[in-house]
Amino acid sequence: MNEKTILLGLLQACPYNSETEDCPLREIRKQPWEQRLEWAEGLSTDEVHDIVQCHYDEAGKKEQKVNS
Repeated sequence: MNEKTILLGLLQACPYNSETEDCPLREIRKQPWEQRLEWAEGLSTDEVHDIVQCHYDEAGKKEQKVNS
């Protein structure tokens, strides 16, 4: 799955059921869907990658916490 598709899913809702204070999508998720899409379209490939990577990193942290 490409990162832009993953980003669109992340724009819908937090996959962890609770956003962290430093989530890069925390504020944008409060916007209407059309505004979220416009915002996402304006992102560079590198920006999309960084946001998706942030969520993968957060998933790793949560997994470590569960396995501890």
